[in-house]
Amino acid sequence: MNHAAAKKRKIDDQQDGAPSIAEEVGTAVAVAAPDPMMAEMRAMLEKNNSQMAQMQEEMDRRLSLIDGLENKCRIMQNRLTQIDGLEVKCQLLEARCGSLERTLQSLTKNKNWKYYAPPVPTSYWAELGFDEEYIELMESFLGDVNDDACKLRSGEEFCEKRISLNGRTEDGIILHDDILLPHWREYADALQLYSQNEPYGFALSSIQLPSAVLNMLSPAFQGERFNGLGLCNNDFPNIMDGIDFAIKFIQQNPNLINFFWMKNPINSTENVHRLVEAVNSLPSLENISLEGCCGDPVNGYSILCSLLTHHQNCKVIIDLDLNNIRTLGGTHLPDFLATNPPLQELYLEHNHLNDNDATLIAEALKLNRNLTILRVGGNEITDTGCSALRKAIFDSVSLNSVADSNHKCCIKGLGFGGVVKNCFDESKENRGAKIYALLCSRNSEGANVCHLDLEFGDDALKLTPKILECVYHYSEYYCNFMFGDTKLSVIYEILRRWRIPELYESYINRDK
Repeated sequence: MNHAAAKKRKIDDQQDGAPSIAEEVGTAVAVAAPDPMMAEMRAMLEKNNSQMAQMQEEMDRRLSLIDGLENKCRIMQNRLTQIDGLEVKCQLLEARCGSLERTLQSLTKNKNWKYYAPPVPTSYWAELGFDEEYIELMESFLGDVNDDACKLRSGEEFCEKRISLNGRTEDGIILHDDILLPHWREYADALQLYSQNEPYGFALSSIQLPSAVLNMLSPAFQGERFNGLGLCNNDFPNIMDGIDFAIKFIQQNPNLINFFWMKNPINSTENVHRLVEAVNSLPSLENISLEGCCGDPVNGYSILCSLLTHHQNCKVIIDLDLNNIRTLGGTHLPDFLATNPPLQELYLEHNHLNDNDATLIAEALKLNRNLTILRVGGNEITDTGCSALRKAIFDSVSLNSVADSNHKCCIKGLGFGGVVKNCFDESKENRGAKIYALLCSRNSEGANVCHLDLEFGDDALKLTPKILECVYHYSEYYCNFMFGDTKLSVIYEILRRWRIPELYESYINRDK
């Protein structure tokens, strides 16, 4: 009896919340035997966290140092840019001072100036084997040098604000001879002294220019006194001398508006790009002519792309006739024209453009409203390319297609005539001429009413008064110019074939 009561009390104690024997054993084991591997891992994690924190601090410190160095580099770069600008200004000032010094020396030396270069006897050229025609050209050239030197010394104004010497020969040039050097010296000294309130252009054409002559002339162009340079058909004995002369001229006169390098072929792509890079540095240019610049080994397409890219925001005329341009499938030109840039005129005659190029250009012209002249004669464009270009200017499928055509660009070199030439200055006038031309063309077949019905449907009747008004207006302006007096014929056709009273009555009844 006592044993049973004791057992019951033990069970009651466990039910009252006392820990079980298993729990007591587990707790004892946990307290008495902690896991050493867990402790080691915990210590390693703490150590790694400490190291990562130290590394983060070090990275933050070094990033701060880098930021400081970058700021210092930017400051130094700005200072270097300022220094470069000051160096350029110093060079310009030194050049100007040198020019003024030479001017002063020349004035001091020649208080009572006269043209001192000795005349060259005719016999000298005859003994060298030149014919009478060349001797006459040489004597005329020397006379021009003398006259211009006197004008420059006296400060006279030149026609069209341009100082120029021209060999006056269509096919040949005035060849250099050392006997001409005294005359070049007189000319260069006079050019050095010449001064006007506004800049002038300078040009040398059909005259051979060796380094000795270029070196005499170069100092006279310092001081930003010129706004144009023209070098045409000069037969430089060393083409590099001519390129260097032109680049130096550009650097000394950064406000050029006209640059002409014509019929002076350069047979190296690298040297062509040297010249073009200098041209591209002039944001003020309005007229760029590099006709015949690229010699036979050079493809002028990269030159075209470079000029278009660097002058894409300029109202400029670009002449790249005779430059071996082969696009080889490139689309830079039509892509450029399709953006409607302010480019005014583009000359690409006697290159290697083909029908594919012409087709792409035609599509671009539909989006272009600024280009006024495009010269593409003498290329590899057949009837297919010509048809695409003609359609871009005058798409005669319908009145709407005519209205959507290009009314600004005059395409030259493909024999386009009449309204396809866009020969009027204003786009509105060209558009009107084309609309009237289409009406006249359809009138010859009695097809105006039929076409208008097809194009405008029920709205054709509503447009009748405006169509008649347009016929009258355009005929007054254009009939004597290109179409003859076809006004009455067109009006009669529309009134007769359209049966205006019946159509009007039908239109009224439909509204009711």
